[in-house]
Amino acid sequence: MMLFPPTPEVTPCNSPRMFPSPSENVGEQLPAGQFWLDAGSMAYTMPMEMYVMPDASMHQYPMQMEVPHMRQHRVHNLPVSHKASASSSTAHHQPASEVIPPPDAECERALERLNSQDASVVPATMDWVIEQAWPLANSATGCRVVQKALDLATREQGTQLAEQMKGRVREASTSPHANHVLQKCVELLPPERLQFILDEMLGDAVSTARHRFGCRVLERLIEKCPSSQTEPLLDEVLTGASQLCRHTFGNFVVQHVLAHGSPVQRHLVADMLHADIQRLARHRVASHVVRAALVHCPDDDRMRLVEAMRSNAGELADLAHHHCGSFVVRQMRREMRR
Repeated sequence: MMLFPPTPEVTPCNSPRMFPSPSENVGEQLPAGQFWLDAGSMAYTMPMEMYVMPDASMHQYPMQMEVPHMRQHRVHNLPVSHKASASSSTAHHQPASEVIPPPDAECERALERLNSQDASVVPATMDWVIEQAWPLANSATGCRVVQKALDLATREQGTQLAEQMKGRVREASTSPHANHVLQKCVELLPPERLQFILDEMLGDAVSTARHRFGCRVLERLIEKCPSSQTEPLLDEVLTGASQLCRHTFGNFVVQHVLAHGSPVQRHLVADMLHADIQRLARHRVASHVVRAALVHCPDDDRMRLVEAMRSNAGELADLAHHHCGSFVVRQMRREMRR
């Protein structure tokens, strides 16, 4: 199998191969023109006399050549007011503040001190972790330090650690490292200390449920917090339940609502499934939600789903032979034998 087209014997005159590579000294090989330089970027424009109008025998066109893999910023030789405008525009796309975690070596030393048999070194290390909790949570090694500190912390220290996530819950829930810290806070702290997490997730619950890391934080909240506390958040999740049940990550959040939600929330999910049961029971992802509904829904809702699948003998036979639907039919038969 050929992965790349072969190099032609004769390189076309308008091919990028005709221009020097970024590693070469571009300024010495190109005619005198204009360069615009910015941090990590460079662009070159040919002088007017180099432009060649197309004709029947040549395929050269007036062009501006940009050095590959670099961005173009026309800042050089601009008036001061334009330079200031361009600089502010560039700065607008840069992150407001970049979190710089402590070095891995320092994190490893802190982890060793927290695991130490010498209890005298733990309080000072705990104070340092509380102070540096957010930067630590944003690195692979540092998040392990914060999780270990949460395991050892008193309730007051655990609350102080969790409060370092205030105002950053959405960012933490979608971070590959900080989401583990947020989950640990949910697992170890009493529900009344977690209200700020639910409050900050409101308004973004559906997109969080669709996120590969955010869905885990939602699952821990559904498992740990009482239904009365999670009701506003789950009401928002359920507005997108028909899409979430088909989603690779969102379906797990809907399954957690079925397993840990209130009877009203389970009934709402059952209504959504009943409206399109034949297609959802055959769906690669949504079929798992249908099976969960057959296990966790109240009896009335379970029987409604079963009757909807059994109403047409031909559809039921087809479902039983479907590569996804067959598992739903097996679960349905188990529930009918109960």
